[in-house]
This record gives sequence, C-alpha cells and structure tokens, in this order.
Amino acid sequence: MLSNELVSCNTKLNEAYSQLEAHCHDIARLEDCIGNSLFVINILAENNIKDEKTLEKIKSEVTSITTTLGEIENSWGSSKIFKEKMLEYLLEKE
Repeated sequence: MLSNELVSCNTKLNEAYSQLEAHCHDIARLEDCIGNSLFVINILAENNIKDEKTLEKIKSEVTSITTTLGEIENSWGSSKIFKEKMLEYLLEKE
C-alpha cells in the first residue's frame, strides 16, 4: 500500500515538474515574441508617426510593457529551471 502511495506521489511530482517545464518554455516564447513585436512597433512609430503626442504615447506604452517584461524575466530568471528552459528554447530557434 505504501509502495502504491509512493508511486502515485512520484507520478504527481513528475507531472508537476513537466508542467512547470512547459510553463517555463511558454514564458520564454512569450517574452521573446512580445519583445520582438515591441521593437518593431517602436521602430515603426518613430519612422511613421509625425504627431509628437501620439508618438510619445506609443513610446511610453512600449517602455511600460518592456519594463514589465523585464521584471517578469528577472523574477523567473532567478530560477535555475527557467534559465535552462530559456536556453533550450533559444537554441531550438537557431
């Protein structure tokens, strides 16, 4: 009976670890995608928007989102698992 409980607990732990790995991979992809999109938005805004108020509003929002992404990356970045998954994701893209 104890053996079955240990197997069940180990299975649940493995499932949780696998799910955490998947979430780390998803966060890495999301940050990469959002960061790249923000870069493009910023460049397009600087080159195509003539109205200074509108341009500054867009740039301000891009900066705000970029700051939030950085905070998320820093908090996840202290995780060894996240660093490994981020590296795996980046290497897969190449």
